[in-house]
Amino acid sequence: VPYMTPALLKVETKEEAEKIITDLPKADIAFFHHALAGSKGVEFFDEIVIDKDKLKHELVVGGHVHTPEILAKNVIVAGNLMTQSVGEHEKFIWKIDTATSLIEQIKLPVRGIYKVEIDKTLALGEIPNNSIVKAYVRDREIDLDIIKEYLNRFDASIIIEQYENERAKVHWE
Repeated sequence: VPYMTPALLKVETKEEAEKIITDLPKADIAFFHHALAGSKGVEFFDEIVIDKDKLKHELVVGGHVHTPEILAKNVIVAGNLMTQSVGEHEKFIWKIDTATSLIEQIKLPVRGIYKVEIDKTLALGEIPNNSIVKAYVRDREIDLDIIKEYLNRFDASIIIEQYENERAKVHWE
């Protein structure tokens, strides 16, 4: 089921569009490029979100949402194949054996994107060298040259300086 909008389905509302999609004929396996209710973050989507409990299929594989997860015994959100946002460290492909109904989740080699808070200890935890690191520095006394040198081990990095500002009180006389 490709990604559709209410307009493409010739209806006015997302609810009418969802009804058309959930009334599709039953199939053993259905692949949806729509957000499935219960997936992380879909409560903020302003588009068609399919209620997984209304689907009649033996196995439902959803796309569109970046975070992979298993929503029910027969409902999988496959996730995106590539990291795109901070916090994405793992990606998978899913192998479905239609003869045995076994589903295998296969981890892909990816470049994770990490957000870290830099302090004077430079303790970043276990981050693989082939990662992208977004480093926040909030202490003006931290030597940025040391941070730059330390971050050179990663494939890519960016330093975000966010210092607390204190406004000086100005007296007008």
